[in-house]
Amino acid sequence: MSLTARLGPKGTIALAIVVLAVVLALFAPWISPFPDQGAGAPNIADKFQPPSLTHLFGTDHLGRDMVSRVIYGARVSLTSGLLIVFVALAVGLPVGLIAGYAGGWWDEGLMRMTDVFLAFPALLLAVLMAAALGPGLINAILAVAVTWWPWYARIARAEVLALRGQPYVEAARLMGVSHPRILIRHILPAALRPLSVQAALDVGPALLTASALSFLGLGVLPPTADWGQMVDAGRKFFPERWWYSAAPGLAVFLLALAFSVLGDALRDREGEDA
Repeated sequence: MSLTARLGPKGTIALAIVVLAVVLALFAPWISPFPDQGAGAPNIADKFQPPSLTHLFGTDHLGRDMVSRVIYGARVSLTSGLLIVFVALAVGLPVGLIAGYAGGWWDEGLMRMTDVFLAFPALLLAVLMAAALGPGLINAILAVAVTWWPWYARIARAEVLALRGQPYVEAARLMGVSHPRILIRHILPAALRPLSVQAALDVGPALLTASALSFLGLGVLPPTADWGQMVDAGRKFFPERWWYSAAPGLAVFLLALAFSVLGDALRDREGEDA
C-alpha cells in the first residue's frame, strides 16, 4: 500500500505542507526572493510596503521582505519543534523504561518525580524556565522540553508494563539474558511505535509553545527570523500594517495544524494495524 493511501487525503496534504516547510528551511538562501533581508539586513527605503507583486507579503518596519523573513523563520520554528520533542523523548523514554521494568521503589520514585513536573501548567513552567535561563534558541528548547518529557515517561512506562509479562520477554529472562539487553532488544522496539506517533502529534504544540516564548521575548532574538518574534513585532503596528503579523501568524498556524493532522493520520493507521 502506498504512503498516500495509508495516510489518507488529509494526512497526505499535511505531509506535503511539512515537506514544503522542510524544503524552504533547508534551501532558504536559494528560494528567498531577498535572501539578505531574510537573514536580517534592513532596507529602510521600502519599510511598511503593503502586499504587492514585488513583496507578496509586504515588508516590515525595517523594509525587509516578509516572504523572505517567513521562509527563513521556518528554519527556527522547525528546529525548535523537532528538537523539543527529541530532547523530551530522550529524557522521558529512559525514565519510563526503567520505572516500568524495575518496578518497586524505582517506579515509585521516578513517577513521583514526573508528577512534580506535571503539577505545574506547562506553559507557565516553560515561561519560568525560559526567564531563568535567558532568551535564546537553545534555552527556549530546553525550557519547553522540561515540560514535555514527563508525558513520554508515562507512555513508555505503560508500554513496558504491558510488555514485560509477554511470553517472549519471560523466555529471554529465563534464558539468562541481561536486563539491559531485554529492555533494548525486546521491549524498546515495541514501545517506540506508540511513542513515535505521540512525538509526531507533539511537534505542532511544541512549535506553538516555542513561538509563544519568542512572542514574549524569551526565545530567539532579532535579527534572526522567528515567526513568534515577528508576530510580536507586527503587533505594535496592527491593524494598519496587518500583513506584518498576518504572514508569520499564518505560517505558524498552517505548520502546527499540518503536524497535528499528520499525527492523527499516523495514529489512525497505527490503530488499524494493531
